[in-house]
Amino acid sequence: MALLKAFNKPSVLWIRVNTLKTSVSELVERLKKRGVIVEKDGELDDVLKVVRGASTLPKIPEYTRGLFYIQDKASAIVAHEVGAGERDIVLDLCSATGSKATHAAQQYRGYVIGVDISLRRTFIERKVVEVLSLKQFIDLCVSDARYPPIRKADKIIINPDCSALGKLGHSPEIRLWIGRNHVRKYAELRKTILRNTVLLAKRDCEILYSTCTLTLEENENNIEEILDEFEVELANIKYRAGDNGIGLPETMRLYPHKHDTRGFFLAKLVKQ
Repeated sequence: MALLKAFNKPSVLWIRVNTLKTSVSELVERLKKRGVIVEKDGELDDVLKVVRGASTLPKIPEYTRGLFYIQDKASAIVAHEVGAGERDIVLDLCSATGSKATHAAQQYRGYVIGVDISLRRTFIERKVVEVLSLKQFIDLCVSDARYPPIRKADKIIINPDCSALGKLGHSPEIRLWIGRNHVRKYAELRKTILRNTVLLAKRDCEILYSTCTLTLEENENNIEEILDEFEVELANIKYRAGDNGIGLPETMRLYPHKHDTRGFFLAKLVKQ
């Protein structure tokens, strides 16, 4: 019941500080002068919870200059969990419009490849990369994630389209069109992408699989099938900001009524 009540309220807004351009403390003070009140997070050092003034964020100079990026805390966990080194290659499949790819580049100052099937969304992502001053770290390409274009990545992020049931507070219109057929469709799409990624990934490659939905079909069930089919292992999530996954304690779930984030699922797989 608490979860359903949370979905009937506007989502808590989070922002990610672009630490290439400013510090967390400096941005907090600059936002305060604009009438935007934020709080530091106790788990992730580069995200801030917006307490007041959320509606003004897209209009202020700090946003247009790329000093911060609007991104939910749950989504921001992914780049922290990647744990890449400067020489690692990070591949973000279905990367547009760029939240996780740009965050990974900002975190590790290494090489990131962003892949998306949509040319339109890739152009949007390119603008985001430019505003955040990350062009030297990221290459973007248009490709179908069902057929991953690279086999030598050290870290792979997988976050394709899903039923988005974890975003009902942010996007209540989802209720008007979502049905069980959508859940089945997205679960199958995600399983295809995950299976082909694991098949092509090199040994010891780490694969971060995330969704912004809460269904078993798109989350734990897909992971269990991959574990049965391939020589992969589940790794524990280091940034433990949520609850254990259902039946898979190594995975993690976040909920709006418990963690002030969107509904989210995260699993880390290691190719053997």
